[in-house]
Amino acid sequence: SIRNNLITDNIASGNGGGIMLSGYPSDGSLGTNIWNNTIADNYASGDGGGVYFDYLYKVLVANSIIYNNSPNSLDQSTSGDVNTSTFNHCDIEDGNLPTTPPNNYGTFDDDPDFNGEHKVHASTSPCIDAGNNSYYVENYDIEGVDRILNTYIDIGAFENDGNNPYIILPWNLSLQDNNKSANSVECTIYPNPFISKTNINLVLPVDCR
Repeated sequence: SIRNNLITDNIASGNGGGIMLSGYPSDGSLGTNIWNNTIADNYASGDGGGVYFDYLYKVLVANSIIYNNSPNSLDQSTSGDVNTSTFNHCDIEDGNLPTTPPNNYGTFDDDPDFNGEHKVHASTSPCIDAGNNSYYVENYDIEGVDRILNTYIDIGAFENDGNNPYIILPWNLSLQDNNKSANSVECTIYPNPFISKTNINLVLPVDCR
């Protein structure tokens, strides 16, 4: 299984920039589960910039964002049977997908509205509370935030409770360099609430050393 991952900025010489799966399970069982992942901004020189299935018997993709990959986000080998894979409550851009049940339930192709770090905006993303609660194992997302916070699980690697994922603090500092000055610095701290790993970004309005 591939669960709770952020897979971004990879390059493949061939197929499958983010994930490449190949082979047939000998017993005919479900091959691989891809649940609650965000797979974005990957590139392949062949097909399936985000995900590519090569001769795979069955794949279950659920609650995952596969978006903004090049040349397309998801593709499957024409030598296999495309209808053996199942897609459940995903946001997949430009994917070679079955379009009707039983192989496609609740999957759509809408801009997930990333906030710049492959998280989605709580107020505008179609991925908030849009997943299927049957497809999750871990009680936490990739950053340790509880799943499920609201009625339904979020699509993607991150769970969002609808609050601002950032804390922005104005700091009154005086910075000077080459006769340039600033009276304030914007400090962004995330995630909100804090977990074991917390990020602090400082945005300086002028070039300072």
